[in-house]
Amino acid sequence: MLKLSVSTTLIIIASFAVSGCGEAVDPGPPRFPISGTVTLDGDSDLHGTLFFVPLDGGPGTSCMIEGGAFSSTDPGAVAGPQGVTVEIFDGPREEDGDHELKGTALVSSTIAEGGSSDISITLKAEDIKTEEQLEKEAQRRKILERRRERGEGQSDRSKI
Repeated sequence: MLKLSVSTTLIIIASFAVSGCGEAVDPGPPRFPISGTVTLDGDSDLHGTLFFVPLDGGPGTSCMIEGGAFSSTDPGAVAGPQGVTVEIFDGPREEDGDHELKGTALVSSTIAEGGSSDISITLKAEDIKTEEQLEKEAQRRKILERRRERGEGQSDRSKI
């Protein structure tokens, strides 16, 4: 049986910790801290969730809206243009997580290289869609896409 001294064992453990085990994981593009405010028809007493999705690809991020304010520092957001889904709830998040989705809005924003601390998302009541409205819009888009694929609704100018 091979016996190792305590110091030899610690050196072996330290070398694994420094060198890592297996392949290195790609950390992806750099992420930056973001913060800002969300208002709905001038009201900043909002609660909900923001989902940032980079339009140029890369990992997205999400953060909570509490009293109209939001921030995300860990891991932060990728720089560049973003599609932002804003979910507004009927009030503050309860301890048991119970709250009702009031509606969803889709907006855009741009995250600056180094982060953005002054993002202002201003919504109007007509920007907020219920789940049913979003489902109907998605169904309409699918129908239009299928029609385009079949060439329906487009004039055939080659016959002129």
